[in-house]
Amino acid sequence: MNNWTFDEKQHESPPLPSPMGPQSLRIWASLILLSVGFCMHRMGPSFNRRIFGFPLALLGIVIFASISRPSQLGVEERQFFETVVSNYLWALLAITGTSFVLTGSSNYREPNYLILLIGWLQVLASVFLAFTELMESSIIEISHSSFTVFGLIIGTSAFVSGSVFAERFAAMEEESKPLSIEERELISAILSDRLEGN
Repeated sequence: MNNWTFDEKQHESPPLPSPMGPQSLRIWASLILLSVGFCMHRMGPSFNRRIFGFPLALLGIVIFASISRPSQLGVEERQFFETVVSNYLWALLAITGTSFVLTGSSNYREPNYLILLIGWLQVLASVFLAFTELMESSIIEISHSSFTVFGLIIGTSAFVSGSVFAERFAAMEEESKPLSIEERELISAILSDRLEGN
């Protein structure tokens, strides 16, 4: 008769993950609302649901800012929350500064030099604050951030290179025939309905 022992530890079921607390749920709810609000806002004025974009995004920001007990968050949620809190100032300056620069530039209108000046000052201030935070980090954190930035540069360069290659070497197609009177009237009616929100 063979003697054998039953090792209970080897046959124990793995522990179930702990349920997500209400504080962690608020983190994910704020991110979802912010993403949905941004997507709705980018739909353009021809869609009626565009009006819900900004209120939803604002609600997401308010929920995130109302988290008063980060110690009750999960590990991942707490790390994300601490990262946002420690970097929100220069990130906010960078976003608003870039918006001012794009608004004041001469894309479709005369340049507004005052708005451009305010935007570039905010961008420079964000760069200064970002470098200040970077100098307070450890060598390991700086190296990890450098790898991330390097990966973003590679991805952006590949995207820009692909776009330039496609535009320069794509075969030119023949121009399409002009629209008929019926097609013009149909397109005009559709655009009018969309722009007027009907």
